[in-house]
Amino acid sequence: MNGRTLRAVSALRYVFWRTKFARIHRYVAVCLGVLLIPVGLLLRRNEPVVAVPDVSKRIQDSDLLNRICDSRVRVLKSPRSAQLWGEFGMLLNAGGFPQQAEVCYKQAIALNPKSSRWSYLSGISCEPRDPDAAAGHYRAALESDDDPAIHLRLAELLLKQQQLDEAEKHVEAATQLTRANPRAWFVRAQCLFRKGQFDESLSWARRAAIAAPDQRAPQLLLLRLLHRQDAADSEELRTVELRSERAALTAWPDPAVKSVLALRQRGQSASRQAEELFSKGKVNEAIAALHRARAQEPHLPDHAVQLTGLYLHVGDLQRAAAIADEAWTQWPAVVEVGMMRARIDYQRRDWDAAARVYQQIIDRNPDFAIAHFNLGQCLDRLGQSQAALEAFRAAAVLDPGFEQAHTRIRAMSATDDNR
Repeated sequence: MNGRTLRAVSALRYVFWRTKFARIHRYVAVCLGVLLIPVGLLLRRNEPVVAVPDVSKRIQDSDLLNRICDSRVRVLKSPRSAQLWGEFGMLLNAGGFPQQAEVCYKQAIALNPKSSRWSYLSGISCEPRDPDAAAGHYRAALESDDDPAIHLRLAELLLKQQQLDEAEKHVEAATQLTRANPRAWFVRAQCLFRKGQFDESLSWARRAAIAAPDQRAPQLLLLRLLHRQDAADSEELRTVELRSERAALTAWPDPAVKSVLALRQRGQSASRQAEELFSKGKVNEAIAALHRARAQEPHLPDHAVQLTGLYLHVGDLQRAAAIADEAWTQWPAVVEVGMMRARIDYQRRDWDAAARVYQQIIDRNPDFAIAHFNLGQCLDRLGQSQAALEAFRAAAVLDPGFEQAHTRIRAMSATDDNR
């Protein structure tokens, strides 16, 4: 570089760093930097905080696929919206993808920790697989919203886990929030029954059964308590038996759960179509319809259960067993799947395998009278008379109107007396 060039470079450096123009240059640079900060933040806001679940390749039903894809696109466009994450989670949950739904609920909670809705729905979603995590979600929801429905949902879960004292605290909280709450009275009656306080349990069960005549669960509990008092000939017992026959064995009303269930109409329509075909004697068409529904919605256990039942109806035990085996592996916590799996083992005369499945169902659902009765049938076939009698007695206690259980108890007791 020659001397003339060096002098030119020095002059330029002086202009940019030593003169008034240099001060203007630095001011402009600072302003540009300040302006670029919000632009960077805006760009960051448009980046998903976590990976948005994509289940499109697992869905063949066009209606469900379109709804899930549309919801996912809305989340991608506004990844900082807790509402959109939560609504996407509800749709995934309704479509049979609870684990992906929990990812969305978790993100909705992170974006809006003051909302109890997403914690509550997350708990409902994961409760069948991870009750402890569900309890944590319910407790987190209660920190934001002292809602009686959340208190009772947590109390029911704690009741299953034999944490009776804490369950009663949440029942009391729900009762304080809504004085006339049959569901709270029923859960309190259950807690007292588990503690052996039968007189107090009877009082609360009676109140729940009268206030909620359309709910079968409180009617059955009241029947158990009345039978304990040897009230077989009482007018009240006959009235409760009549109510229990008319009542439905359904869950208690819950607006949050109802909003999710309302999104399941597509899957239910396929089941109804198969039922209509079967009722008209078109068994093969019903089977074909369920195969199509199962291919479109492989994540829903309902189609597998119905299809297995139809194959058993036509006597195709091999195909029924293949579908039941696959379903039992995929959905071990679904009662209907387990009952179908055990039914096939029973028809195969594999009493030991059927008994194991019924025992697993009972472990998850200890108040399921039919499972106790069927277990007794298997144990009786295996020659385990005493264990079978205990199973029949458990079924009769859980459902006092279970005449088959009472018949088996009388027959086995008569056999023991003749020995």
